[in-house]
Amino acid sequence: MDGGEGSAAGGAATGRLALRGPVFDVLTPFTGEGEVDFTAFGDYLQFLSEAGVPTILCNGEAGEFASLTTGERKLIVDFARKTFSGTVLNHVSASALPDVTQLISHSSGKSGGGSRTLADAVLVMPPCSSFGGYPGGRETERGGDERGTEAFLRKALGGCQLPVFLYSAAGAQVGWGLGEVEVRGTTDVVESREKRREGLGVT
Repeated sequence: MDGGEGSAAGGAATGRLALRGPVFDVLTPFTGEGEVDFTAFGDYLQFLSEAGVPTILCNGEAGEFASLTTGERKLIVDFARKTFSGTVLNHVSASALPDVTQLISHSSGKSGGGSRTLADAVLVMPPCSSFGGYPGGRETERGGDERGTEAFLRKALGGCQLPVFLYSAAGAQVGWGLGEVEVRGTTDVVESREKRREGLGVT
């Protein structure tokens, strides 16, 4: 897609992220034994960097995040930060809340003892099977659970200091949508307006 600029809300320590597009939802290559092929991944990221790609999304839909362990997802963003020279977004969605908070915490860590975090921003969706919703929810006409979605995201993002993108690309398929949900954390309010793939300029 065409390049452009966007922004994500962040905590008090980070302000807002000026996002340059296009954003490439990077593939995750695997070996014949089913392990992440970091040699091929490194060649791929170097190619994107040399081609002038400004921003990549790790562990996204094209990256087959649902097929990866939490440990593998951490290794992928670690490797991307060391290998890719541009902006690194990390998709941290999972159905288990502790996995989401663990991935956010890892994304916020420093790379190699430096000052730069492993990810420049995180991207998160509500749990992929939220028909019943997070406890204490309210059914909506879309078939999802609006209040439960808010509760899940508040808990997931409450301590996040990185800029955050709320993503609902699969909303029409799994029965939930972010709509005008507001997620109130300790330092910020993140608003969502039904972001589709083109909303982030994802290629």
